[in-house]
Formats: sequence, C-alpha cells, structure tokens
Amino acid sequence: DTAHIATNQINETLIKDAFVGDFTDATVTASDYILHGDATDSGNTKKDTVQGILDLVPAGAFETGAAVRRDADQTGIVTATATKIVLDVEIYDLGGDWDSTTNDRFNVPATGEYIVCGTLVWGSSVDQTRMWVYIFVNGSASERTLSTSINASGTGKWNLTVSGILQLTAADYVEMWGRQDSGSNKAAEGSTTLGSSLSIHRLS
Repeated sequence: DTAHIATNQINETLIKDAFVGDFTDATVTASDYILHGDATDSGNTKKDTVQGILDLVPAGAFETGAAVRRDADQTGIVTATATKIVLDVEIYDLGGDWDSTTNDRFNVPATGEYIVCGTLVWGSSVDQTRMWVYIFVNGSASERTLSTSINASGTGKWNLTVSGILQLTAADYVEMWGRQDSGSNKAAEGSTTLGSSLSIHRLS
C-alpha cells in the first residue's frame, strides 16, 4: 500500500535483493522489455524492447574499421618533404573500406566519429633531426590533422605514435604521412610485428 509508506522509508537494498533472489536467469531476446525513466516525460517509468535500445546505435558503428601495416621498408623519403606512408598489408578490414588496390587509404563510409592510431617507425636519424608523423584527412593538412614530432637525439631508430578522435564525413579519406629534416633520404620501417602501422575504427 504505497499510500501509507512514508517518504524515504523504502529500503532499496532489501528491494534489490528481493528482486535478484526471486528471478531466475534467462537469455535476453530482442523482443524482451526493459523499464526505463523517460527523460522527455519527467522521468516517468516507461518500457521499451531490447531491440528498441539496440536501434539507437548507429548502423555499422561496430562493423567499420581497419588495421594496416607496412610490409617492407619504404625507402627514399626525401628530406624536408611530407611524404605519404604506403601501408600495403591489411591486418583486418571489417567493412572493406581500406583501399589497398589503388590509393592505400581508408575511405570513410559514413559520417561519424572515428578513433585513429598511427605508428611511424623511422629506421635511422641524424642527431637533432626533426621528425614528424601525421594523420591527414583528404590528403593535406587541415584543422583535422593529427600530428606528433620530436627532435631526435642520436642516430638510432625512432617510433613516433599519433592518435586522436576525428569527426569524419562520408567520402572523406584518411592517410598516414611522415616528414624528416635530416638533410638526406630516410626510410620508414616495415615489419610483420613492429613496423609502421595504422588503425582506424568508427565509434559513433
């Protein structure tokens, strides 16, 4: 008799325990109902199906993404020149959006937010050389460019990583580029395990 229950005299822990103890396990199906507070109706309790909740997720959000890598070293990267890194081996390509035939780039299939992570492995450097890795959208620097740079100390190998979340539009394309100012040509390393690579996945 809720009319005779004083405010704040309901023990929520006991209620929860009673619910958990009184119900048996079951497999959830798309037609099952879920109770929720409707934010558009003062929080009043409403019900919806599991499928109704799933329909709120953008189509293809979890089926769009690719991971690619460089197979062999990409030599001849000219000093003081931004150069596209050709990632020629697909690790996976969920929606077939990585163009490995013509352009070696990710073609954005739908507008949304995407997380992008890139690693550029410079095989060698000149002491105090400036080195960069970029994520370019549509082939050039813009307000959506992601970048990382270092002043290399010593002459050894350097791994540069770059990552971020980008708001992308259908028909955009995403590539990884690099630049080095050593005064001579350098190479981006390729490898089956620890070479230059890129991954991109749609979040929403």
